[in-house]
Amino acid sequence: MNANGQVGVHVMHGKEIGRAPMEYVTDWRMAIAKTLLRQGRLSNTEIALRVGYGSANAFGMAFVRHAGLSPGVFAGKRGR
Repeated sequence: MNANGQVGVHVMHGKEIGRAPMEYVTDWRMAIAKTLLRQGRLSNTEIALRVGYGSANAFGMAFVRHAGLSPGVFAGKRGR
């Protein structure tokens, strides 16, 4: 609680969801990105911008951290 008796949103969120707010947001963004990659209609840059990254490079690095492979490799496996 802070001086005004308020509990921080991140504390409440962590107890309700079981993970930090940024983890939740990243998981959500990556789930959408995976769907878009499977559809195969958009470029990595378009997907990056749709899920809130400023560039394809930033998106690619985050995707590798999250999924363990690049967006291109993930998209290539969509039909297998």
